[in-house]
Amino acid sequence: MTKLASTATSLCGAEACAIQECLAESAYQQRACLPQIRALVRCCEAAARRRGGGGGGGKGGGGGEDDGAPPPSCGGFSAELLAELERPKP
Repeated sequence: MTKLASTATSLCGAEACAIQECLAESAYQQRACLPQIRALVRCCEAAARRRGGGGGGGKGGGGGEDDGAPPPSCGGFSAELLAELERPKP
């Protein structure tokens, strides 16, 4: 793995792993893992800003080092998804 690829996959990787561990422990109830999801969204937004963009972990992630895209570990997690999960259920 190249240094660039290694750096890209390590960005927010710990936060992504924390979500996976929480989901497994909570029978995949996303709401139980809101603190971990919040941490990943914050990391993704910070990483996107560092990479030249405005934030948000859009679907797909990845891209070039300075294109403003979130790192691959951000997947589909975004501030919008977080807001949807935090919204009370009817």
